[in-house]
Amino acid sequence: MNTYQRAIHAGDEEHGTSVHFVTEQLDGGPVILQAKVPIFEEDNVDILTKRVQTQEHKIYPLVAKWFVDGRLEMKAGKAFLDGEQLGLTGYAQD
Repeated sequence: MNTYQRAIHAGDEEHGTSVHFVTEQLDGGPVILQAKVPIFEEDNVDILTKRVQTQEHKIYPLVAKWFVDGRLEMKAGKAFLDGEQLGLTGYAQD
């Protein structure tokens, strides 16, 4: 998919990562949590990859803990945390 390279070439100002419920459709499940990272002019794919992975290593364990603790569930195709429906972008809102 080369998302990092595409973002750099497109001149995007930010990129990120999402944790979502898995469904039959690739990346089609409801978003649980997202993290955004800036893209700087001097970035290359390796630098951007490391910046995004730093965030992935923080949010994936957090979401796993929510699930194991029984705080997170998917009902009717929607993500819920502590009984509250999450928005389209998940727990982290703009």
